[in-house]
Amino acid sequence: MNEKTIFIAVVLLLGITIACLADDSSSHFGRETWLAGSRELAAYEEAGRPLSVTPVEGEPEVSYKSVPLYLYINYTLVSDYVFRGANLSEYAGEGREKLNHQLGVGLELDTSELGWNIGSFGFLFWGEWFEGQEMLTPTSSGTLQEVDYTIYWRYEISKIYTTLETGWTALTFPQLGGDAYYTNEWYISLSFDDSPLFSTEEPVLNPYIAYYLDTDDVDGGWLEWGISHDFPMSNMGLAGTPILKDITLTPSFVMGIDDGQYGRSMRVANLRYGLDVAYDLSGALNIPEKYGSMTITGFIYFSDAIFSEVLNDEFWGGVTFGYAW
Repeated sequence: MNEKTIFIAVVLLLGITIACLADDSSSHFGRETWLAGSRELAAYEEAGRPLSVTPVEGEPEVSYKSVPLYLYINYTLVSDYVFRGANLSEYAGEGREKLNHQLGVGLELDTSELGWNIGSFGFLFWGEWFEGQEMLTPTSSGTLQEVDYTIYWRYEISKIYTTLETGWTALTFPQLGGDAYYTNEWYISLSFDDSPLFSTEEPVLNPYIAYYLDTDDVDGGWLEWGISHDFPMSNMGLAGTPILKDITLTPSFVMGIDDGQYGRSMRVANLRYGLDVAYDLSGALNIPEKYGSMTITGFIYFSDAIFSEVLNDEFWGGVTFGYAW
């Protein structure tokens, strides 16, 4: 059994285990409603998530969970693995692009649904394998390039329309040896609901700012801020048009600021422009919410290398298959 087969088997087993746990009706927590959302799995290409059924007046609230645990699975095929402006899957003479495969699995617990109101706690697993890995690391074997594990806590400060999140990530690189095999980083982020500013029902620019500090191999950090906006086609006069009514366009912009990971002083490293085109497969097929939500998202990105002494301009794209339950 090769490395890739083992990797896929472990992730599938983890997903099945989580799903069984989340649907255990004998849990002492009792039946709860569904959670509103997770910012970090949006970074792993937004799977979306179903909401609880709105109860009919006079009837008990309907929910599909015995405990407030939420499962997210994303599988992505992408032309390049670009991380903070650096292309980690490019080698000299590559020619035709070799695909990168990326898989993310997340589990989240919302304590507010248990009556504690101390925020949400989550765990994320993310792995990436590259079809051309043997050209990047010819002295090693296998295609598994990176495996990451993240634990996080998120808390909504509703009075100031701000959500705080902090977490820790362990990053491993199976094809590398010595100190390069492992590193870890701590991060903190603030995301803002700007709907009061624009007097709208939904956020407009969805601004956020985040800082990542490597606490092992690299003596430095990474600061970024970004904005994005969803344009559902159903809100643009296409609510009755098949296929188009279930599509959402999301342009985005992110500025990356290096704080010692690439250089010795803080400076703008890159500007990333993106466009996601998400198709709500569950909505299109009228799949009941209790079975979860499925999305297919095509995306295209361009990174403008401001710190050109270290980074290059990068252009990449791909497709993500997402499931949330």
